[in-house]
Amino acid sequence: IDLTEGNKINSASLEAVLAGRLMANQSALSVAALMIGSNIQDAATELNEYGVDEIYVQNDSLLQNYNPDLFLFVLEKACEIINPGFILMADSLVAQDLAPRAAFRLNGALITDCVNINYESEAFYYSKPVYSGNVTAVFSTDAKPQIAVLRSHIYEAAKPVQNKNTKITPLNVQIDPSKTTMEILERIKDE
Repeated sequence: IDLTEGNKINSASLEAVLAGRLMANQSALSVAALMIGSNIQDAATELNEYGVDEIYVQNDSLLQNYNPDLFLFVLEKACEIINPGFILMADSLVAQDLAPRAAFRLNGALITDCVNINYESEAFYYSKPVYSGNVTAVFSTDAKPQIAVLRSHIYEAAKPVQNKNTKITPLNVQIDPSKTTMEILERIKDE
């Protein structure tokens, strides 16, 4: 789940939640969400309203800003715990950077710019535009996990669900800051 600067849930992430719910409804899977950041308790509580079956949270001050090494480390540890077959990411700068790293590290498959997901014969089929959008290619794979980065505005954002009591599970992954190859020296915001 991508968060905005103010630790609010990115609307594109709610589109991924809905896509995950549709996949789960077709295949009898459950939908789990992973939130990585600092001071994200309120966002996790808010996500509770959107039909996710379980929320995993890694809340650490070292994760206040996106760091590819640390976010990938947390994602990898989360996958060891959750063992997901499928990972959906909302189209964002973080996903564009993190998804290929995760697919490589987890020996999974990656489908980017995904515009549709269908379930047939106990397999998921991912559609994406190719050749400047003139053709739609359909991919399927046996690799696990299957990571799909969803194109924005293809799915509606998930709507709040009444009477949903989602389990929020802290991951408590121990992060070693010396494991990163990157240091943020300064952040400059556009005005």
